Amino acid sequence: MSDDPEKGSVSQFSDLSPEIDCAVIGLTKKDPAHAVEELKTIGIKNFWIHWRTETDGTKKMSQDAVVHYIASRCPMMYLADKGFNMHSIHRAVAKILGKY
Repeated sequence: MSDDPEKGSVSQFSDLSPEIDCAVIGLTKKDPAHAVEELKTIGIKNFWIHWRTETDGTKKMSQDAVVHYIASRCPMMYLADKGFNMHSIHRAVAKILGKY
């Protein structure tokens, strides 16, 4: 959720489609654990906490058997287009360093 969302974008978690079963969370101004808790209430159980945004609250949630959780990795290395861009450069460096 953005402080300055684009017109027509979702502004509340409760507005999300019930078919969504996963979320990538990259909050920096709020604890992402609050977002995970709220998203869990609408049925989302698969989460990717963006690289460098994990908190003690999200680490505790990783022990929850209901939640499937990925953290400490940049999702854009895996989800971005395979063309030449900053994400593909990041992916290449991560592969060289054995962190992909």
